[in-house]
Amino acid sequence: MAVTIDINKPWESLRELIARRSVKELLVYFDSLSPQDTALVLSRLDEDERTDLLTILSPEDAADLIEDVSDEQAAQILGDLLPSDAGRIVDELSSDQIVDVLAELDSDEADEILQTMPSESAGIARNSLSYQKDTAGHLMIPEFLSYQEGASIAEVNRDLQEKQETFRTYNIQYIYVVDSDNLLVGVMRIHD
Repeated sequence: MAVTIDINKPWESLRELIARRSVKELLVYFDSLSPQDTALVLSRLDEDERTDLLTILSPEDAADLIEDVSDEQAAQILGDLLPSDAGRIVDELSSDQIVDVLAELDSDEADEILQTMPSESAGIARNSLSYQKDTAGHLMIPEFLSYQEGASIAEVNRDLQEKQETFRTYNIQYIYVVDSDNLLVGVMRIHD
């Protein structure tokens, strides 16, 4: 599907697509843009147009757009949405992005969004947000991989293959090896 974009005013093309509520064309349009261009065209839209755009798209696709903008811009965009709409989008962000974006909102706005999210992801975000910005607790990602020390390479590989969709969203560099009490025995680089 070809989408005609005026390269001198790409935000005008975007306004047209939003008005037509054409999800497929919107996705093609954004796929044609770099993250910097995405941030630029989103900044050219008014609050109502951004709200329309993000509610037309699925939460997953809206989250992909949010990941292309700065945390400050993402917080502004999400702050303009109803908390329930923002919560569905925020829940699709990576765990570290959730914390970074919510940290840019005032605490009342962030709490309203967290209240609309599933309790597990909201709890993880609340825990990270409880730490001071730029501390290890605030910056850490909660996802990690651990396997029992007796697991074979074949078992680990099979598990990684079976759960690859889930693990793809993790920013994992190490696999932790634990004993039967889940105490750390060793660390292995994921590439190894």
